[in-house]
Amino acid sequence: MCMTKTIVNTDYNIVENDCVTGMRAMPAGSVDIVVTSPPYNLGIHYLTYDDTSSRAEYLDWCRVWMSEILR
Repeated sequence: MCMTKTIVNTDYNIVENDCVTGMRAMPAGSVDIVVTSPPYNLGIHYLTYDDTSSRAEYLDWCRVWMSEILR
């Protein structure tokens, strides 16, 4: 299940969403700062995320979300 929560203020917006889906919905160049704490693929048990991807899969996924941050 994917939940989206947006807090709107006159000075800032905080959006809680899947990072790739959320960033793809935003116009390029519209974000001033990104704070991230991704899973580090260490085999940690999360409720909704499999933290045991192969190294190649994990790095591919990192390239996807990092590319969205850079645009």
